[in-house]
Amino acid sequence: MTLDFFEGAAGTGKTHNLVGRAGELVQDGILGEQCRVLALTFMNGSRRRLQARLGQDVLFRRRFECQTFDVFSRSLVARRRSLLSSNEAALQQSTTLTEFDGPCFLAATLLENPAVQRWVAASFPLVLVDEAQDLDEHRMRVLQGLSASCYTVAAADAFQCLTDGRDTDGVMRWLEGAGQTHRLTEPMRTAQKGLLAAARAVREQRDITDELTQSQHAKNPTWSGQGFRLVQTPAKNAGLVAWTVANEMSRCTGQTAILTPDAQNAMLRTALDTVRSRTWNRKYGGTFGPFPLEWESKDSEKAASLLADILLPPAATYPEFCTALTPIATHAPVANAIARMDRLRRVNG
Repeated sequence: MTLDFFEGAAGTGKTHNLVGRAGELVQDGILGEQCRVLALTFMNGSRRRLQARLGQDVLFRRRFECQTFDVFSRSLVARRRSLLSSNEAALQQSTTLTEFDGPCFLAATLLENPAVQRWVAASFPLVLVDEAQDLDEHRMRVLQGLSASCYTVAAADAFQCLTDGRDTDGVMRWLEGAGQTHRLTEPMRTAQKGLLAAARAVREQRDITDELTQSQHAKNPTWSGQGFRLVQTPAKNAGLVAWTVANEMSRCTGQTAILTPDAQNAMLRTALDTVRSRTWNRKYGGTFGPFPLEWESKDSEKAASLLADILLPPAATYPEFCTALTPIATHAPVANAIARMDRLRRVNG
């Protein structure tokens, strides 16, 4: 087993080093004829970012597949399910898990078989895993099975786990002990001292205001540092939250990202709707706002929203099916569904 593990805080270049190390291995000839790099992530957002990064490098073009652990696991189980037919205990246990965890559990079980490990490595001798801190026990077992025969390069930061309550200790300890660990400590995205000091305070569970200089205004206390500003606003006042967000956006150039720990908070939703629709007057002349905003949603939420607008009958012929979906066929998943249904119609009648 050969594994390179890049560990570091946000902005220290984990993905950059992950792709860079993969490039070195490809240049050294790790990929044989018809072989590809297998790039895996837990979240679809991470998958899209990694896919874009690999697609920009001529070394990887048409030589990689970027998937989530769930998609890879379902594919592996479908192709090698005959090996599970005699393992009734594993099949039974998979039925007690969710529709996502079940296939990952079965894929991990398959990857305990050296023959399956070699079979996967014949197609994917190099495996990349980004944002590995998000892996749970089932997906970590998949990674462990892959790393037994494939050269593995992984990147993770326990502090950036996106799943509330998940214990990252197990996967981080395994990654640190499974191969060579590269600690990344130098921030690459910014040199703003105030922002870096605040980030260190958060990671060390200290009060970030200790790293900033306080200035007291009539309504909104603020703390400032080089490249970082903290504004305190009453959380129950949607109008004041809206003004604060819009005022901060008016001070910036380029795009703005608004992050929240609670996207379903009614007050916050009201405040951001106000940011999108209202214009404010400045005390000494001029105006600011409104500012266009777009919520980033999960794939499942986008799918549910899309399906809510589709009025499919209980039964339909293929032409009727196409007629119902044609108005939204510009969406890639819808176009794929039409193509898939057409194939099934032609194969099965």
